[in-house]
Amino acid sequence: MDKRRRVLTRLYMDKATLVWNGNAVSGHEALADFFEMLPSSEFQVTLFDCQPVHEQATLNQTTILVVTCGVVKFDGSKQRYFNQNFLLTAQTTNNNTVWKIASDCFRFQDWPSNLTCHLPCTCGSFVPTHTSSIFACRKEEQEAYRLIRHLQRPTHTDTMKIR
Repeated sequence: MDKRRRVLTRLYMDKATLVWNGNAVSGHEALADFFEMLPSSEFQVTLFDCQPVHEQATLNQTTILVVTCGVVKFDGSKQRYFNQNFLLTAQTTNNNTVWKIASDCFRFQDWPSNLTCHLPCTCGSFVPTHTSSIFACRKEEQEAYRLIRHLQRPTHTDTMKIR
């Protein structure tokens, strides 16, 4: 597909949106420009899952959620893990059904040791994202463990004050 990227837009609805690592691209023209500017790449999908989306959530439009993950290598860059989720919607015209992408979300999945940026914590401090804990900072971690210990007590009450 690297040599025919412009045809990728045929897979998308006219007003579809691609969110690439937090950056939104909408419409066929913008999608075509975006695909053309990406460096040459090799994708390996390691697993995927498909689930129907309830018609109440999609205004009675037949839709499937597709979740994929794998590794990608762009020219000049190291191999990276990725996660991609998209909604496929059935488009029916003249008794012919074609599935189109309505929404597409692509994210690199860096392991914590590769990250160098700092994120704001709920306590107001900034912490590196490469912390080994699932909690943003030590204060948040201590608060969570305090709550867990409280709930594990045989006589706990639901009136515990949460700081």
